[in-house]
Amino acid sequence: GPIRMDLDIVLPIPQSWSGLRQRRAAAGEIAPTVKPDADNVEKAIKDGCNGVAYRDDAQVVQASKRKIYGLVPGVAVVLTVLDMEPAQGVKKNAP
Repeated sequence: GPIRMDLDIVLPIPQSWSGLRQRRAAAGEIAPTVKPDADNVEKAIKDGCNGVAYRDDAQVVQASKRKIYGLVPGVAVVLTVLDMEPAQGVKKNAP
């Protein structure tokens, strides 16, 4: 059925930055306007979840993503099954 995907993409804070700049990045005061692109990360996560968390990434009908600096880099993924009717011909209780 229909799924919502929420992503938090946490990038490492450059070690070459000053201590003040690192603290500002950790506090969310500096936006990571660098690669990787959030859209590319989202696509990779969607593809990786195919056949594992859902049947196909076409089931993802709502999404949000944010790209931030953090002390522990990584991607947090939250998938929520939506209480909506799926397209005709698809069983609502299908994985």
